[in-house]
Amino acid sequence: MTVSNNSINKKISYKKLLPGVFDKEGVREFDESKIYLSLLRETTLNESEAKRITEIVIRRIISNNIAFLSAPHIREIVCSILSEQHYEEDRKLYTRIGMPFYDLLALFVNCENELKNLKFQSFEKKEKLQIQKNIKTKLAKKVYRAVISELINVIKITDRSKYSLIVNGMLKEQ
Repeated sequence: MTVSNNSINKKISYKKLLPGVFDKEGVREFDESKIYLSLLRETTLNESEAKRITEIVIRRIISNNIAFLSAPHIREIVCSILSEQHYEEDRKLYTRIGMPFYDLLALFVNCENELKNLKFQSFEKKEKLQIQKNIKTKLAKKVYRAVISELINVIKITDRSKYSLIVNGMLKEQ
């Protein structure tokens, strides 16, 4: 009985060392099962491998005394550990598809500048609205192309057999 009480106390004590996870709705309690389940769903790792990677992630977060976490930050940590543990193909599958913040910010700044310059030009209201819509559509297309381009690059460099396993798993879930 003492052994189970100690293991329960260990579980509770390490949970206190984990920071909250920030998202759109505020701060949520850290939930390691989300890492574990996402590794099983999004990679070809088996249960014991996913459990081991999850444990390493938790140790890394605690040992580095990380005070601020978000889902993308956790994903970056997981990807780093997947690489360190020589699961490179699974890291490619697990990687976040998107663009660097700096590049995205530059796109928005350019769009905002175009919209500001529009204020100083003499167009009728209807024309200005159409031009604004065109500028915003152009921005959306650039972001979309960047994300699609990254997705294609990840697919190109990922072992097809592992990629197929993930796609087939997704199809079974539907």
